Amino acid sequence: MFVELNELKGFIVLLEHLENLDEWIEISNKFSCSFILDSDKEISTLKELFNNDTFFLKKETLLPSLDQAMSHMNIEPFETVVISKNFEYLKTIQNHSRVGTLYINSTLDQSQVGHMPDYYLKEVKDIIRLVKEYPGYFAEVNTTIINQYGESFSNNGIVFEYFMEYKGLKLKVIAGGRYYSSRHYFKNRVHQLSHRIIRSKSNDSQMDLFNGIFSSIIKSLNADGVTRVPPRPNGERDRFRQIVELISAETNTINCCDHLKCIEDFPKQKTMTNQESRSINVEGKFVSSPDCRGKKIVLIDDVITTGATVGECAKTLLASGANEVVIVVLAVNQYDPIFPVHEKKFTCSICGEDLHLRLFKNGKGFMYGCNNYSRADHNNSTPVFYKEGWEQINSQNILKTDDFEDDEHLFF
Repeated sequence: MFVELNELKGFIVLLEHLENLDEWIEISNKFSCSFILDSDKEISTLKELFNNDTFFLKKETLLPSLDQAMSHMNIEPFETVVISKNFEYLKTIQNHSRVGTLYINSTLDQSQVGHMPDYYLKEVKDIIRLVKEYPGYFAEVNTTIINQYGESFSNNGIVFEYFMEYKGLKLKVIAGGRYYSSRHYFKNRVHQLSHRIIRSKSNDSQMDLFNGIFSSIIKSLNADGVTRVPPRPNGERDRFRQIVELISAETNTINCCDHLKCIEDFPKQKTMTNQESRSINVEGKFVSSPDCRGKKIVLIDDVITTGATVGECAKTLLASGANEVVIVVLAVNQYDPIFPVHEKKFTCSICGEDLHLRLFKNGKGFMYGCNNYSRADHNNSTPVFYKEGWEQINSQNILKTDDFEDDEHLFF
């Protein structure tokens, strides 16, 4: 999902050299495009093949080149998507929260998913069709309710898959989207999935919505059974058990919650920073019954970071005889931004305090309100509904390279 995009008006294509020429020509005939390439010679040749409105630029430094391309196309960052096959380019761009990002590559690596671009495709030919028909990651677009009537941003979306290495195992992970903590200042302010995941930790208001996402993904997996990461025995709420019951009924799979248990308390994983310490923290803490023997099991969770907890659960299931374990998560945790983001305020027109995402009492839609929104002197204020607030926040999302005292990291 292009979290910081209000309207797609143009692509900036950032490549070392241009392959799939016919497909790029087709894209440039339907969208405003700028191509940033390595070679002046290649640029001279390509100018003869593309329409006169297509802009070509030799790559120098990253952010100034993007600014120059946007200026030529007369579009703002919140109207721009950068496309690249170079993951490091997109990672740098994301750290500056400037534009939408689209990554093209045949495979996705475990080391990349913590800095996941807004969209991931395997082939150039899919850009026009998929971006229009499937406007983002499935869990993100499906949980983004854009008005007070409960309408989703889209019911159609893509998932991304990768293989996770854990203690000699190669485990398939299917993710419905991304999770942004509050340290992602811009993205967290508009990212409903992240807020819904936090809310689900304290109540069941998001259960039906999450069930629909999990069930839609799992139906295509031809699984025998489904379970979740079990709660610790210290009285922790088993918040996914009821969702597994719903998934099991909808997908005609076995509810395997009773076949995987946590037998010993352990400190929460979020206090540990790497996979090694997290793996040690959960080692030997789960047991599985032989009822999963020979079966393909889907293991669900809300957010995956290093994968130590789900990895240990999957290892336990496989050790007890499961034939295969596929991990399905709502979101992959996104690592904190490396570079500073200049905060621009979105404030209440009455008291001047910051406006934050606030969930309606029915657990469905969001609005923006300040900490005083329920006070009597605020009752006459007009609520800022989600879509309006989202667009206002994105319209502020402009960073200039001269905002930074030291921009050596911007050079290739």
